[in-house]
This record gives sequence, C-alpha cells and structure tokens, in this order.
Amino acid sequence: MMKLRRLLAAFGIFSAGAIAHPHSFIDMNTTFVAKDQRLVGLKMVWVMDEITSA
Repeated sequence: MMKLRRLLAAFGIFSAGAIAHPHSFIDMNTTFVAKDQRLVGLKMVWVMDEITSA
C-alpha cells in the first residue's frame, strides 16, 4: 500500500507540469530602434498561431 501511495504521489507531482499550459507556435520579429546613432528601444512583432490568437 505504501508503494502505491508513493507511486501516485510521484505521478501527481510530475504530471502537473504537463497540464500547466498549451503549446503555442509564435513567429517573432525584433527590430532595433535608433535615434541619433543611439539605441532607444526594440520593436517586436509576435504572430501567433490560429488557436492561440482565437
């Protein structure tokens, strides 16, 4: 009985990460923004798959 409890506890601990989040496919593009030859920021564009962006 003790082995069964340990086994169930191990499955409970290790399976929690599997249901934590769905997988998403993201295309990302980053562009440097400069002013007077100085880096002032980053411009990022994320394009997500149909399921994530629905």
